Amino acid sequence: MLPDRAHDTAPVLHDAPTAPAERGEHVFAVLANQARSRTTIELWTTAIGSGTTAVALWWQHPGLSWIAAAFTSIASYAVWGLIDRVDPERLELAASRAGAHDGVPAFVSRTFSVVSVAAVGCGTVTAVWTIFAFMRFMIGHWTF
Repeated sequence: MLPDRAHDTAPVLHDAPTAPAERGEHVFAVLANQARSRTTIELWTTAIGSGTTAVALWWQHPGLSWIAAAFTSIASYAVWGLIDRVDPERLELAASRAGAHDGVPAFVSRTFSVVSVAAVGCGTVTAVWTIFAFMRFMIGHWTF
């Protein structure tokens, strides 16, 4: 005999949020939203702590470079989050207060763009490196 489903107490999730893939979001959009939801101090702490840890691991334990790459990726995420917070209007205001008549010098806005792209590129490359190096590490230490 089948159980009576009319008295089933399991919740029905009709209003559950859709998965990111269903909304058309990709990993970069999800990470950008996460970085934008963090405070500036959280991003500074993450950037400094992860960057310091990455340098220390690469310097003291080169065999653990795959873990250092993960910390480099985390630091890149935080640096990108900090760069993303730079408000172009505040840059214009600061430039006008400093006496610049043409607004923000081109090299300043170009520098922010380059650092932003470099942070995304560095974070992506080191994240992929972490994944493959971890798989290599695990396969090399598996016993059958």
